[in-house]
Amino acid sequence: MWNLHFNNVDSTNSVGKYLLANGLEGPIAITADRQTAGRGSHDRTWYSDDRGGFYYSLAVTPLDPNSVSDLTVKVAQSCQKVIAQLWDIAVEIEWPNDLILNGKKVGGILVEMVTGGKSCRGHGIIGIGLNINQLQFPELLRPVAISLIQTDGVERSLTHLKSMMTKELLEWL
Repeated sequence: MWNLHFNNVDSTNSVGKYLLANGLEGPIAITADRQTAGRGSHDRTWYSDDRGGFYYSLAVTPLDPNSVSDLTVKVAQSCQKVIAQLWDIAVEIEWPNDLILNGKKVGGILVEMVTGGKSCRGHGIIGIGLNINQLQFPELLRPVAISLIQTDGVERSLTHLKSMMTKELLEWL
């Protein structure tokens, strides 16, 4: 098991893909303080700042390509569980990959398959973005995005989030 943290990356999913394609065996848990090219489903941009969002990917080998649709739902359920355990907050799942709080998006999930590389096995990258301590969003996102701190003014520590999320995901992978 590898645990990597970066101050600034283009995307934690991109880092995971690169590492797996170059022979590093998963699981690899990757976090970053900030992403410059974070993305969600359908190649949408995932807004990332350095104010305390959770930008995380778990790179795993091997992963059955037929399990990806089920995997996204399981990841969403894992996010629900961890957020409830850490902060006693109930988020909803908007199928298949959005986490909703007070009618707005508080998180998103991007599961990607990568084939080839040195091992020629299927690799999976589970990407999770959670809005935790961001005080504001760009104007275009304000009607649809929310962070936990915006709901109650409480700044939350991210110290245990990575280890809890990784443990939860690896329990059923």
